Amino acid sequence: MPWWSYILIALAVILMVPYIRLLFKRISLYFMLKSFCKQEKLILHRSSMLWWLGIKKGGRCNFYIEAPDSIYSVKLFPVLKRKCCFHFLEERKYYIEKFLIFFGLYGSSARFSFKSRIHNLGELNFKYKFNEEWNTKEFIPILLFNPTCASVKLKTDNNEQVIGDGDAVYEFYIFGMKGLMKKISNGIN
Repeated sequence: MPWWSYILIALAVILMVPYIRLLFKRISLYFMLKSFCKQEKLILHRSSMLWWLGIKKGGRCNFYIEAPDSIYSVKLFPVLKRKCCFHFLEERKYYIEKFLIFFGLYGSSARFSFKSRIHNLGELNFKYKFNEEWNTKEFIPILLFNPTCASVKLKTDNNEQVIGDGDAVYEFYIFGMKGLMKKISNGIN
């Protein structure tokens, strides 16, 4: 095998690391949700066969969590790089800011940021395959970042605010997995 093929294989593995991370995070999410719903006596309703993989471009919610008084409609949203910042903009647009850090001698460092192109979030259908019996319950639409990133921000005009678990953006609430489980547990008790 020529020497350059080893370089190509190493490069392919490096480029696949974020996608491998995504797969492991989603498998972990599957088992974590199943266990959580069983422990809290909740009902997990999936909206498709591979609901736990949830693609970003679909626009449809991936699953519902039914509690006694409320229904949580969840759309999965992946962020491939852990050390990046996700920015929501006005008019349902977003971009991702990635960082490149160089460490120098004696503990010095330099950080450069690169912004991705602006993406359109589009309309999200949080009532995809919605059961008519749920209309009597409180409806809570959630955008679940899994895997998540370092921070999420909302930019309006010249202001920028940090978004945390449970904060509303557009018509839905933003959560990470641990924050969502905590919110549902507190809502039940």
